[in-house]
Amino acid sequence: MQFPSRLYAYVMLALALAGGFIVVTTFAFGHSTANAIDIGVTAAVTLAAAATCFIRVGRILRGAALLTCVFGAWTFLVTIGVFDGETQRWVTFAFAAAIVATSIAAQVINVHANELPAVRRVPETKAA
Repeated sequence: MQFPSRLYAYVMLALALAGGFIVVTTFAFGHSTANAIDIGVTAAVTLAAAATCFIRVGRILRGAALLTCVFGAWTFLVTIGVFDGETQRWVTFAFAAAIVATSIAAQVINVHANELPAVRRVPETKAA
């Protein structure tokens, strides 16, 4: 089942905002509080990015969604305990920033792909 392509921009915007939220919570709260928040948000990011792969868009945009899904899944694994202490905090921060960057880059590519040219060429006519 594929979803309409107009949803892509909204989902990627939501992913960028969620990634930014993870970036902020990583250092705004204590380590255990930030972990509890980030587990839930990264799970949502991973599922939303996985669902974005089913939207009718081109291969590049689907690849960006898949990459965001991989970043979200890795961030989820890091948050639940692959690393600990400051390493965990910085890796979570870095991959959340990567989620933001990938989502915004996909947004730019999507807008550019759907943009109509401002100036169209006028077909030349042969003079009689």
